[in-house]
Amino acid sequence: MRDETPDDGEGSARARVLCRAVRRAGIAPREVWFRSFTLGSEVGELEVDAYLHGCLRLPPSDQELLTRAIAQLLGGRPPHGGGPRPSDRC
Repeated sequence: MRDETPDDGEGSARARVLCRAVRRAGIAPREVWFRSFTLGSEVGELEVDAYLHGCLRLPPSDQELLTRAIAQLLGGRPPHGGGPRPSDRC
């Protein structure tokens, strides 16, 4: 069962990095969800969106699948958030 409370630790930092990478690349959360689903994730589209916005904590295994999915969508490059920009609010 997923813990639906915000996470102030490593999971939140990872979600912020992934959110920035997705936004900068113009990737829709639906694309992230579908790619992670094809990799075996059972996380729903709404959960992916909530995680990327820091509203939902996911288990490390699901975080890893989302990271892999985003890396694939970025052409194999590992996702990184870079420095925050005002337009990158996640």
